[in-house]
Amino acid sequence: MAEQVVQFTAVSAGQFAVGTRGEIAVPAPARTSAGLHRDTRVAIVAVPRRQVLIVHPPALLTGLLAAHYLATGADQP
Repeated sequence: MAEQVVQFTAVSAGQFAVGTRGEIAVPAPARTSAGLHRDTRVAIVAVPRRQVLIVHPPALLTGLLAAHYLATGADQP
């Protein structure tokens, strides 16, 4: 299964909240679809104007960066 991003949107009647240690609970189905496992490091991008947090799994970031460098020719010496 291809890894996907997980997106969190702020809503006042939301089911989840940021914990006392600053953690965010990611429901099991979302973790599975994103390929996230215990101790997986992720990149979180905040889009304040839209009140959104986007969680990017490592393999997805690697693919996006590789595609970027191939497209720009930056991978050539």
